[in-house]
Amino acid sequence: MRPSLNNTAGLVPHPSPAPHLHQTLTRRPPQGPFSQAECEQYLGPNKFAAVQVSPPQEHVQGASWWTRYQPVSYLLAGRGGGPDKFAKMITRCNTAGVAVYVDVVLNHMAAAPAQGNATGTGGSSYGNRRFPDYAPEHFHHDKSSLSSNCKQGSDVSDRRVVQTCDSGDLPDLNTADAHVQQTQAAYLTHLTSLGVAGARIDSAKLIDAKELQAVFGQAKKPPPGLWFADAEVYQVVSDVVLPGEYTGLGLVGEFKFPVEVQKHFAADAAVQYLSDLGPKWGLLPSAQAVSFLDNQDLQRYAADTTLTYKDGAVYRIATLFMLAYGYGYPRLMSSYYFAKYDDPPPADPVHGTGDVVRCGADQPWVCEHRTPGVAGMVRWRIAAGNASVSNWQTYQGGNMIAFSRGPAFIAINNAVTAFDGQVVISAHDAVAVSVS
Repeated sequence: MRPSLNNTAGLVPHPSPAPHLHQTLTRRPPQGPFSQAECEQYLGPNKFAAVQVSPPQEHVQGASWWTRYQPVSYLLAGRGGGPDKFAKMITRCNTAGVAVYVDVVLNHMAAAPAQGNATGTGGSSYGNRRFPDYAPEHFHHDKSSLSSNCKQGSDVSDRRVVQTCDSGDLPDLNTADAHVQQTQAAYLTHLTSLGVAGARIDSAKLIDAKELQAVFGQAKKPPPGLWFADAEVYQVVSDVVLPGEYTGLGLVGEFKFPVEVQKHFAADAAVQYLSDLGPKWGLLPSAQAVSFLDNQDLQRYAADTTLTYKDGAVYRIATLFMLAYGYGYPRLMSSYYFAKYDDPPPADPVHGTGDVVRCGADQPWVCEHRTPGVAGMVRWRIAAGNASVSNWQTYQGGNMIAFSRGPAFIAINNAVTAFDGQVVISAHDAVAVSVS
């Protein structure tokens, strides 16, 4: 059964059997944010647990998607709309039975102009390591100067460099500082007061886990079990900062999951080996992980090791596998078509007048979550509950798999040819799905 939702507070027990959605908001919201209409018309009726929205705080000006990840202040004055519109969206989504998670940026502030000041989307002035909430002493800096700092490089074996140096031109906040912790905790408290039920912590790896825990510990938020946290901790070979350090905050995005799924769905006869994908493969325990196939970064710079909407049918089938397999708390991507890294979100929102929905072919929005079969798999997951994988079968020379989870059964054909045969369905299977 799907967990209940307290519509007045916007709380949902986690992890839910139903997945949650990572959603990109529009560049200009003349008809309201994507989320509230989508919550009411699609996510709620189809039993999605939650929606994750882009950072809502004031940020640098510009049309590109990444501007929202360069905070100027913690005022709710980003491109997606002001505080009233944001609060209304949360209320309407909660009323529709969909919790709202917010992407929060705590590691850094915006890159400043070389000379003088600039103005954020909410009208705030900022300059080199000077922002409405922070002065130069609130950032990591060189011993000889408050106005400069070391730069991160490709070496991830030095924890000090990873967690105290600037990422590019983004000034790195000193999250051990009491003022920084209090300011960020106040921002989280404000979000919670509006009904936000959780947070994805952008670039969590670049912040010491104990310092992050101190920030969240000072925030007034729901008790554990009713507050969702998803820490972004990507890992590469020789990395000294490990995902397991952040499980005390909540769940952690497991970046090995999309890599292994891509590797096995892109290769011939490889999906048959996914029967025990999880801790045996070096992944976090399922109860500590968020599973996903891609995100806004991986779509753009890791297309060779990550499946995205541009992979067509393989991406669709892999999405259904993720929803069926049962590892972690799945996060579905919902994005827009783009050709270049900096391409901004479409000017027109997903929902037009009347029944117009600008998703799919010949439209500006991809809306991966609306792909045929996904909504059915949400119900499938709810039926499967917390049951583990059983009755694993392979066909088509290892290119087709079938398995059960509790009363739910699925067959996934990753072969180039249709399957003409029979699969073994358990006598207990009550919900069956075939995907090819």
